[in-house]
Amino acid sequence: MTETEKESLYLRKDRYVSIGITENGSPAGTVGVPWEVTAHAFNMKIPDVYIAPEDLNDEALMDKISSFHVTGCYVFTPLDDYGFIGKFKDIMDIYIVRGGNLKDLSFLCGLGEWMMLHVEGAHLNDLEPIRLSLKSRKTTPPISLSFSGCTVGNISALYGLDHISELIITGADDNAETARWGKVCAHTFKYRKTSRQ
Repeated sequence: MTETEKESLYLRKDRYVSIGITENGSPAGTVGVPWEVTAHAFNMKIPDVYIAPEDLNDEALMDKISSFHVTGCYVFTPLDDYGFIGKFKDIMDIYIVRGGNLKDLSFLCGLGEWMMLHVEGAHLNDLEPIRLSLKSRKTTPPISLSFSGCTVGNISALYGLDHISELIITGADDNAETARWGKVCAHTFKYRKTSRQ
């Protein structure tokens, strides 16, 4: 974490914070908006403070971050483990790019407030943690899901869910994939095709 970011965190008066994680803890540049619906774009919790991956092992720093209501976590660099996200019980917006090491979404289990999940480049066997997380809630607000360049195995956990407000998939120009994702009930569904390599 840079000294500037540390000062920003420790002098912060607001009870809420969104964190960004970059390779060196410096602020990221422009943040891409994955959402089609304008209201969802406005609801993004763009980071207020940035940390580096090694800061996740700094117990004092993580205790300080956890003393806030962490509403967003934006990961811009590959991590070995994403389980720490599950500690942020107030989180609403999760945004992961360069997620090649992300193998499951189990960090969602026990999180009762998240509404937006954007993941790029992950290799996921299934989406069962999404269903389990939603099932454990007393009330379920609409959620927005975006998977870009991800390899996702079984997506049946999303079938029958009636509170997906937006589902955005960016993947290969593949009619079978488009049809498979199209079976998910979402108020707004978009399959953005990328050309095969």
